[in-house]
Order: sequence, then structure tokens, then C-alpha cells
Amino acid sequence: NKYNQNIIIIRPTNGFGCPNINKDKRSYLVPTCFVKSIIQNKKIILNSSGKQIRNFVDIRSIAKTSLDFVNNFPTGVNICNMGSKYNSSILEVAKLVALLAEENFQIKSDINIESKFPLKENNFRYFSNFIDNFDSYETTKNKFKNVILRLLGIYQSNV
Repeated sequence: NKYNQNIIIIRPTNGFGCPNINKDKRSYLVPTCFVKSIIQNKKIILNSSGKQIRNFVDIRSIAKTSLDFVNNFPTGVNICNMGSKYNSSILEVAKLVALLAEENFQIKSDINIESKFPLKENNFRYFSNFIDNFDSYETTKNKFKNVILRLLGIYQSNV
């Protein structure tokens, strides 16, 4: 503000997409770590109760909104919290990965919960000031499922 600059700070939540697993070393992120674990070990190990709620946003939605800002840059200092309408617990994501692996790749697996903490679901629900620019809950969840299916196929073919 002091120098009359136009600035935008973009803060995405948990971005998901299908990375190039040969170049991208981010396989420790959810849901990729669950996919990798099922393919390699036939199980997912949760080091918590899995009750933590996370918001997931498609990286293509992040890219589209970012490009919209570049093409119509706002004046002043702006903060864009990017999230989606899709909130899910870590345990729900693990179960979804296991279900998709079994239904589509005939991989039976277990989910091992290593901790009872947190004891209850957190009250976290992400609401973005730009959330209306993103897809509906169902559309985002379907994109999330499709990314998991693609990851399962990629990891399975690289074993």
C-alpha cells in the first residue's frame, strides 16, 4: 500500500491432481501416499485416527482462478483463499482409495489406524472468499475420485 503496488496473495488449500510420479517427489501427500501404500503394501497406515477434516481443491481450478487474476488483475493488496466445497476426513479419503483400488484394480487392502488421536472430528470446514468460482461438492469429489483412479493406474504400471 505504501508504494501503491497491486499485489495478490494466493493461498490454496490441499491441492490435488495427478503428478508426474517420475519427476514429482511429492508422493507423501494425501491421496498419493495412500495410493502408493496400497500398491506397494496392500495397506494404508494412518498415524492418527483419521478424523481430521481437510479441504481439497483441484489444481486445475487453482490454475484457472490464478489465470483469471492475471488477466484481470485487481488493484491494491488482495488475499485469495482458494478452497472448494469438498471437505473430507483423512479416514474417508483412505477408505475411498481402498474402495477404488478394490473395485477397479482388484486390490484388496487394509487400513491400519495407529492412533486414537484426535479423539473427535475437528470442526474445520473451509469456506473461501472465492469458493463460488469453483465446482460443486459432487463435481470436485468426482474429480478427486478420477485423480485417485489415474494415480492407481500409474502406480500399478510402475511396480
